Amino acid sequence: MAAEPKARSAMAARRIESRKSDIVIFPSMKQPRAARAGIAISLHNSALCAMFAFPEYRRNRPMPARSTLRDRRRQQTAREIQSAMLRLAVRDGYGAVTTEMIATEAGISPRTFFNYYPNKEAALVGKSPEIGPDITESFRQGTGPLIKALFEALDRHLRDSYLNRDTIRMIDTLLERSPELVPQFYASLQTLTAQLAELIGQRQRAIGHHDAELLADMTTHALANAIRSWAQSETMPETDIASHARIQVERIGAIISDRQNENA
Repeated sequence: MAAEPKARSAMAARRIESRKSDIVIFPSMKQPRAARAGIAISLHNSALCAMFAFPEYRRNRPMPARSTLRDRRRQQTAREIQSAMLRLAVRDGYGAVTTEMIATEAGISPRTFFNYYPNKEAALVGKSPEIGPDITESFRQGTGPLIKALFEALDRHLRDSYLNRDTIRMIDTLLERSPELVPQFYASLQTLTAQLAELIGQRQRAIGHHDAELLADMTTHALANAIRSWAQSETMPETDIASHARIQVERIGAIISDRQNENA
């Protein structure tokens, strides 16, 4: 059983290696190209994982209407465990952290910890990022422009994700120090890309599977860039994240369109 996570991590690492040419590299980074590729995907992962796996519920902000009191309590405990894991990993190094340490830091018993997560790896990554059924059904049934509807759906999801700048910054710090954690995050985030690709294909059946995957991948990258811009800014409102991501995707579309016109 202990070898299983290592095997999965190794497989994910090979997938990352094979796709490095598709990874967005942030121009400001000064590392050699190979190092920048790993860090870039780490930062991409950190932004989206902070969005889905480590939500921080704000005071005076309502929970989603369908959430029960029991759900809210479980979500709160799960967030506290995840936050404890992050603090310890940043402070002591990921390898030094044990489940007993996480439980103590979170103020719970080890037994309670295992009611939420099977191990520290799961506590670090959190739940798989998925968009809720109300949003996905509304997106499927819509008839307007695809890109507009796609980012409206993501904006609704963001509003339920309760982003926290400090959380994103902590994950950035951790992944920069421990790039070996990248495969764990990457495997989880593929869930979001796969869900978006499926939704795009269901709404626009004329779009082929591979084109839907490409658009979904581009969308998650643009969303991650926008979330990171928000986390690094003290003034950018959270409500601007989805629109910033949409602008990036539309800009790429305009560049492609210009190239096609040049070759016509």
